[in-house]
Amino acid sequence: MKIGDNVRFLNSVGSGVVKAFQGKNIVVVEDQDGFETPVLISDVVVVEPTNQYNFVVEDHTRKKDADAPKTPAPEPKPEPKEYELGHNYETKEGEQLSLYLAFVADNNRNLQEARFDLYLINDSNYYFSFILATAGDKLQSRFIDCIEPQTKLFLVTLTQETLADYQNIRVQGFAYKKYDYDFKPAIDVAMKINMSRFFKLHSFVENDFFDEHAILEPIVRNDFSVAEMLQSGITGTGTVVCTNNQQAQRNNQQPHHKGPATSKPNQHPELIEVDLHINELMDNTNGLSPKDMLDYQLEKFNEVMRANLRHTGTKIVFIHGKGEGKLRQELLRQLKLYYPKCKSQDASFQKYGFGATMVIIFN
Repeated sequence: MKIGDNVRFLNSVGSGVVKAFQGKNIVVVEDQDGFETPVLISDVVVVEPTNQYNFVVEDHTRKKDADAPKTPAPEPKPEPKEYELGHNYETKEGEQLSLYLAFVADNNRNLQEARFDLYLINDSNYYFSFILATAGDKLQSRFIDCIEPQTKLFLVTLTQETLADYQNIRVQGFAYKKYDYDFKPAIDVAMKINMSRFFKLHSFVENDFFDEHAILEPIVRNDFSVAEMLQSGITGTGTVVCTNNQQAQRNNQQPHHKGPATSKPNQHPELIEVDLHINELMDNTNGLSPKDMLDYQLEKFNEVMRANLRHTGTKIVFIHGKGEGKLRQELLRQLKLYYPKCKSQDASFQKYGFGATMVIIFN
């Protein structure tokens, strides 16, 4: 530090020029108003050093740093995403293959005269090349095309006269992407469409693909193979699916409703087992509310009871499952109300657990 240097105060606001020194530790600083103030050398710092002629000395180091091109600060690395997708249209759920047939009515208020638009829906990230055929004595190819990912493809409008032509459908095809992808097995699915559903309003349900209610028939869902769908019973809308012609022919012969609850005679002729699980009574529960299904189960219960009321001593085991107990409670209520002479008790725990009630007929 020397006379003429511009300095700044460290312990207070302000600055000035060095005018003189008083001893080794005191410097006299003249501020902007012309007042000279003695301060400790340790309380000031040089801002612009001067030479012996009191000219400001340029700080070449600072100038060099100022003239040097500034290196942009590195951008912060984005946090890793949980799931990387190849295209904007892709979804994490779409990595599992899901394909549907959809029927949309043009007049839900008058289904007896309505026309039905048939669509193929691809709810996945894969392209799907396919053949859709209808089955009779032989297969008849109806559509050969490729549907893009996450789209629906209009196929045909069916009238009341042509609807029955699509009762038996077979879909064959394969899924792929135009870049790296996980392998998906080829699809070969035979489907039997229940024609009676097209004349029931509750068969047309709200869905994610149309503004209108529609009948949805799954071809493949969430990567489940046909065999797995059959084994686990998750075909959803009751569509019959199979992987070979023989299985298709067997399934095509099955009715939509499995009819009255079938009695299974046990070793004792007076003992009857009736399974009231809804999937044992109906092939299709699409569009049915829990109340609708409960009413149908109770209808079958009463049907069996009426058929056996004359056979005193007959024992009937109604298998209803544990669940929330609604079916069991309603079953016991109707026994008390309509069949007061009959007795009821829990069926064999060893055989049925808590999921069955035995009724003994008395008239």
